[in-house]
Amino acid sequence: MADEGEQVRFSVQPGAGHGDSQAYSDGYGVYDGVDHAWCTPALLTKAAAVGLAAELNAQEALAVAAGGRIDAVRIVPPTPVRRAVWEPAGTVDVLLYDPQSNPPQWIARVRDPDNQLHWVPRTELRPAPTD
Repeated sequence: MADEGEQVRFSVQPGAGHGDSQAYSDGYGVYDGVDHAWCTPALLTKAAAVGLAAELNAQEALAVAAGGRIDAVRIVPPTPVRRAVWEPAGTVDVLLYDPQSNPPQWIARVRDPDNQLHWVPRTELRPAPTD
């Protein structure tokens, strides 16, 4: 699972393009590090680009699932959660089931308040208070 600083296929890139006909000057795009190509036809806000990259990376995880590593994926409504230290962690929007981990477990994609994505074992999360 990808965590902050770990390699992911789709990344958010600011500004100036990569020498192709796509020229990004103000705004952000999503770049495919495997195919070495832009995935966005136009400029996006940073938040929109981060969201698109996260969705594409989740879809990439689904492709890995076809190879047998992940048994199930749940796309869930964004839900505020707390980590095991019982402080706010962000929101969960995707759960992946990994039967090959020891023990088998659900892993949640959590978007923190700074819009960064983390993969966290579901056992470390609890619903956040609604107050």
